[in-house]
Amino acid sequence: MLRSILRRQVYVPPARTDQVQQNVATSTAWSGISLVTTTAIQLVRSIIFARLLMPDDFGVLALANVLTQFVLIFANFGFNASVIYQKEVDRQDLSTCWWSNLAVDGLVAVICCIVAWFSRDRGPDPRIPWVVAMLATQFVITAVGSINLALMRRQFMFKKIAIINMSGALAIPIVAATCVAGLGWGVYGLAMGLIVGNLVMSVLNFAFLPWLPSFSFSRERLRRHLSYGGWFLGVHVATYINGNLDRTLVGMRLDTTQLGYYEYAANIPLTVATQLSTAINSVLFPAFSSLQDDLDKLGDLLRKVYRYNAFIVYPMLAGMALVADDFVLTMYGEKWIPIIPVLRVFCLVGMIRIIINPLYPLCNGLGLPRLPFKWSLLLMPVNLAALWLGITHFGLMGAVEARIVVPVLIMFTLGREIFGHARFRIRWLFQALLPAVVCCGLMAAGVLGIRQLPLLADLPVLPRLMVQIVTGGLMYVGAMTLCYRQDVDSLVSQGKRFMKRG
Repeated sequence: MLRSILRRQVYVPPARTDQVQQNVATSTAWSGISLVTTTAIQLVRSIIFARLLMPDDFGVLALANVLTQFVLIFANFGFNASVIYQKEVDRQDLSTCWWSNLAVDGLVAVICCIVAWFSRDRGPDPRIPWVVAMLATQFVITAVGSINLALMRRQFMFKKIAIINMSGALAIPIVAATCVAGLGWGVYGLAMGLIVGNLVMSVLNFAFLPWLPSFSFSRERLRRHLSYGGWFLGVHVATYINGNLDRTLVGMRLDTTQLGYYEYAANIPLTVATQLSTAINSVLFPAFSSLQDDLDKLGDLLRKVYRYNAFIVYPMLAGMALVADDFVLTMYGEKWIPIIPVLRVFCLVGMIRIIINPLYPLCNGLGLPRLPFKWSLLLMPVNLAALWLGITHFGLMGAVEARIVVPVLIMFTLGREIFGHARFRIRWLFQALLPAVVCCGLMAAGVLGIRQLPLLADLPVLPRLMVQIVTGGLMYVGAMTLCYRQDVDSLVSQGKRFMKRG
């Protein structure tokens, strides 16, 4: 036992390989499997809890998350990112980053619990402080396995990461459903599911990577990692504020029921965009870091990422926007009808997010994390003004329409600057997206055309939904095969190679 612990403590990651493109292809495939599986689990989870709980329960959880996640960003000094970025790390680097993560995240958890205790008799709902205290325990749980996860990403061990993510995603609804339906815990049951899901992932991080922290700590190494990762604090603060101003303002200007509608409308579209962002960025960051001295290969990789991401994700989001009315009625029930128009706009927001997501790992991989911080900070007042005006004059729809403003501006500010630094052309981005947009247009024409048939209107909601989904899928695959056969062959070829490697 002691010998096994000592062996794990002296573990250091092997040197980087030069097979970056091959690693990215395999890692992206596993990340895609993880994305599809976790999104499917999220969909099932949303259907179950939409019928077990009321919209204001989700509003309470959303407000609690706004506070806990805001406090948590001050714990993110970029230690994990620095472990991935640095060309060489040793035993002392890893232990220094692990103890620093644990200390800061533990302090943040205590602060959240103190804030929850003193605000227990204040606020729009008395349940919020207790949910905040429960969610704060996740910080320590996540910190314990964070360096192991960073090491797996550094070494492109995304098959193991996919298994970990899918296991955690599966644990959440099982535990939450038991607590909500079996024990009657309501929103507290949802929080418990999230806690157990993070615990499962943290335990598996240690099980899948042979590293344990030692008692080695170096202030010099700490300063080294802070010099790179320190920018991540500013980036996360600015990005978090821009990304959560809408929830805060909806909760303040409207009520928790409206916030519950807003959260559920954003649930699937932003889950797809966010999960893809997390999955792809976790692959791209080590890849871009490895290619930081070879901009030609980096540019070729970036074009492929944009093209194939759009091919896979755009039909999902465009299809959901097309069938939103029947989807909501079938999956969630009549009490969720108000989210239908909001859901459609969120699908557009998700499609724009796919464009800007790779910009952040590109900046980080080139050693320029200050650029996302600069532009997120400069665009913050624009975001606040757009959201305030939208919510004040147009309510819930105004909030989601205002969410389009900042991603579009980031595309033409941060995107233009980092592309110029890397000597890329901004038109590459739009050329890479064009095939998916064309195929989605043809898919939309097919779905809207079949909806005009009188026979379809007479069908019950579920069969009508299934007919539209099948029609849309066939139209999209047919358009890809006829117009972009080379891309289809490339995707099939990559899939076959992935299956052989396992």
